[in-house]
Amino acid sequence: MPTSAATSSSSSWVSPTPSRSCCSARRRIARISSSPYSLELATEVLTGKRSAEGPRRCVRCSKERGSRGRRRTRSRGARRPDPRAARRPLRGFSGYRRAVSIEGLHLGARRDDDAPLVLPPAALLRHAMALGASGSGKTVFCKAVVEEVLRAGVPALCVDPQGDLCSLLEAGDPEAWRAHGVDEEAARAFLERVDPVIWTPASQKGVPLSVDPVDPGLAELPADERLRAQSRTAARIVGLLGWDLDADEGAGLAAVFDRALGDRMAAGVAPRFEDLDAQLEAGAEAYAQLVGKGSIEAARRRLARLDVGARRLLFHEGVPLDVPRMLGLHAEAPPHKTRLSVVYLNTLDAQEDKDFLLASLVDRLYAWMLRHPSSELQALFYVDEVAPFLPPVRKPACKEGLQLLFKQARKYGVGCLMATQNPGDVDYKAMAQFGTWALGRVTTRQDRQKLRPTVQGLAPDDADALLDGLPGQAAGELTLLCPDHLEAPTPMRVRWLYGRHETWSEARIEEAAAAFRAREMEAAGLRGEALGGAAQSEEAPGGEAPGGKAPDGAVEPGAAPARSSRGEGPIPGAHGHGADGEPRVAEVDAESASGVEGAAPIPAAALSEAAEEPEPGSASLETAPTSGGGLRARIEALLVERASASVAELAEALGASKSGVRAAATAAVSEGALRRFEGQGGARFWHPGSGARPDLGLERKVFALALGVSLEDAQAHGEAACRGKAFGVLGEAERFDHAELAYRLLYKLDFEERLPPPLLERLFGGGAAEDEHLGSLYFHPQTLELVTYAPSRGVRFGAPTEGAASAVRDFDGQAEIVTEAPAELPLVEEDLRERRRLGELQAHFEERWEARPTAVSFLFVPVWTLVLRRGKGQSFRRVTLDGLVGRPLRWP
Repeated sequence: MPTSAATSSSSSWVSPTPSRSCCSARRRIARISSSPYSLELATEVLTGKRSAEGPRRCVRCSKERGSRGRRRTRSRGARRPDPRAARRPLRGFSGYRRAVSIEGLHLGARRDDDAPLVLPPAALLRHAMALGASGSGKTVFCKAVVEEVLRAGVPALCVDPQGDLCSLLEAGDPEAWRAHGVDEEAARAFLERVDPVIWTPASQKGVPLSVDPVDPGLAELPADERLRAQSRTAARIVGLLGWDLDADEGAGLAAVFDRALGDRMAAGVAPRFEDLDAQLEAGAEAYAQLVGKGSIEAARRRLARLDVGARRLLFHEGVPLDVPRMLGLHAEAPPHKTRLSVVYLNTLDAQEDKDFLLASLVDRLYAWMLRHPSSELQALFYVDEVAPFLPPVRKPACKEGLQLLFKQARKYGVGCLMATQNPGDVDYKAMAQFGTWALGRVTTRQDRQKLRPTVQGLAPDDADALLDGLPGQAAGELTLLCPDHLEAPTPMRVRWLYGRHETWSEARIEEAAAAFRAREMEAAGLRGEALGGAAQSEEAPGGEAPGGKAPDGAVEPGAAPARSSRGEGPIPGAHGHGADGEPRVAEVDAESASGVEGAAPIPAAALSEAAEEPEPGSASLETAPTSGGGLRARIEALLVERASASVAELAEALGASKSGVRAAATAAVSEGALRRFEGQGGARFWHPGSGARPDLGLERKVFALALGVSLEDAQAHGEAACRGKAFGVLGEAERFDHAELAYRLLYKLDFEERLPPPLLERLFGGGAAEDEHLGSLYFHPQTLELVTYAPSRGVRFGAPTEGAASAVRDFDGQAEIVTEAPAELPLVEEDLRERRRLGELQAHFEERWEARPTAVSFLFVPVWTLVLRRGKGQSFRRVTLDGLVGRPLRWP
């Protein structure tokens, strides 16, 4: 079993549960008197002194501190957990309380002295956020938290969007345990005490899970909570039907469903989803005050379509969503075990279905905790890669429920754990509710600046040093901030897991679920028959697309306008891949800019581009071969020639079933042959060999400046840039560590400009009244600063104060522009996600110059980053050079 905090040096021991003021400590003495530690704790709490040590101090106020009220700090690190809390029984899996022998959550070790890093379970009541680029170790950290919570006898409910969490079910490699200092006996004992279940909505790969859009317990809530839950339910249904809740029509329909649910309850009838259509028909005249009748009729048609095709499985087939069951609190739960529930979302194709399921789960969890309050940690709720569900601007169906849960859960004993790659991808108001932060590698300056307000609020004295150190953290290295239980930001290494850290395919999930599927379905009163019956088809009748959507090209009255197939969500940090090797989803600003075209593949929803002729040898979905070879080989061959395709598109092109295509494509993803990302219409697959990056909207070759500085040249620049000791004797000399190549995004704006002819031509005539000039200017995609370039001084940012646009010296005529496959370039993907809208660029250009913009495209610039380390420590310095001539570069 991992070493507990009790083995740490006593020199770093501070008051275990600091009070807000010294005087309040006196009121706590009565509560301590019955403890076996009463004498020691009473002395410590009251006086700030420990029997065998010198003066102590109150952690939160200035009493018993050094001169002028400043704290006398000891070693920086974890405080020892309260020994009383360590032995306080925690709520177990089946409604009874049992003693727990651990003294805290062992998350890893401090990087400075390898001392164990331990937090009390109560720290999770303030919620925890893990943040960092792909591969930084944030998911491993979260898995370690889940394992420790389970070890403490607290059930965990985990939402897994990609398959990274399912491997918690499988025991790790004993040799790896021994190599990393894990007690093998303790690890096996832990795994034997856990009761794992994988829930798969609308699928029998795991335990099939179904969700009624209307909570059957809605009418049982207190009046004020019922009204809020009623509004969230209405918003959930409208989002499920495909309307944008931020648009006027979506908001109006949400009000209609809210009124309809309220009318049912006012009539003394428990609201049911299947009764909503009749309620909308009966109250159509009254509801027309809220939104047009055409929209209400469109909503009724879409409601009917939810009950046909494969999408109906989500609502009618499988174990009904039940939080007590998922937490292992039901009577049929295995005795003396703690439930680990993983909800795997990739069995759902459409993002709105995933939003709906998460919204329903959060709402049921919220209602459950209101009925079962606790002052201690009684459940952990974990969402991996939370950004698509909690974006800063958009309002998916689950956003309001998550925000409410974060605000209220701590009062009822539910701890929340979230993970994301980028602070800008998550609504900052929701992030304010988190008291513990685990920060992994964050490479870009913009991302670190977004973190600054949070870090300054938690550790104002250490903010600058902490943020500067984030880019240099290796995989598995994080900095932990927890002001309630740590004296200062603590650099740490995550401990080795008891389970494996792998991404599971659906085939692997199906294999593992054989151990518990029949048991869970029988306990729920189901017999485990195939979902939807043997004859259930994945196709909706009448040629409709799954989920009752209208066929391509058909637009319903009141339907939301079509959006880009790229989808919305976070872009990863390092090379665009998460721990499973799969690209995440890029967020697109839907905008229109007529007349803008170019070779750079800007997303179709953002720009209107001229159609291009297919290249020789390219295959369309309509002409792709449908026979010969295995299904997986045919899928891969098709995607080599195609930027991306959905399951439905692949099935149509290959003449295969959707279930077969989905299984084959998912297996290929798990083995690294294909990649997957979430588009607006659901999951899409692509082949790395195609050269495209459809997950970023880059579906064709892009413009890039030719690399002029080789790796050997960059290394030579790095050696030359190293600084020696101060005055030759002080400090440590720098050494060149490595060089990193990245391609940074610029906007390339083409323009036409009319200028008076030269003076001599005007004096002697014979020329036109105005000369027409064609040219290009280049802009930073976030700041819109003008880019200039000369080989003698390199790349510079900043607009000249005067002169014509065509007079600006930049890459035109001085650097070679080539076309490259985007998959072959190491892109900084935050550049694409955080870029300004093209309308802003056009306005910025026209305000400065009297010229007409004609086209905008992307241009990628090679940039070298040289990492120079000082001595043998962690201190380092970065030097940035352009990849054209090797001049120093300041990239905003």
